[in-house]
Amino acid sequence: MADVTQTAVDVKIMEQAVTLKVVQAGAAATITQGDQVYQHADGRYKLGDADDLVTAASKGMALTPAGNDGWFVLVTGGLVDIGGTLDVNTEYLASGTAGKFMPASDLANPQLKTSMGSATTVSILDLKINVSGIVEPV
Repeated sequence: MADVTQTAVDVKIMEQAVTLKVVQAGAAATITQGDQVYQHADGRYKLGDADDLVTAASKGMALTPAGNDGWFVLVTGGLVDIGGTLDVNTEYLASGTAGKFMPASDLANPQLKTSMGSATTVSILDLKINVSGIVEPV
């Protein structure tokens, strides 16, 4: 699977109508701008991936970095410049790699399908998370 390559310092919101939250990273969870995260049972956030039902339940994308137990800004919806190159009109999914996402067309191994949204330009993702709980391909 080819994860989207991002330049963390280039991740930014692209409209005023995005949904933001200030949240806390979990212990042993270093979060970089652009990482997709899930909410752990302890209420803090860790890097998400598509490997199991808990970690595939992405809550959004980090807009700022955070170290262990640090605080960061989480984007949960809206237009986000992901600091990387996207294919226009392509759906992007949570990857099996912690914190990353990939084009839906790269889904090869059975994993949980969590849609992160679709690309509106070569750098902007319309972040609309859909946690399906469905394993694909079967």
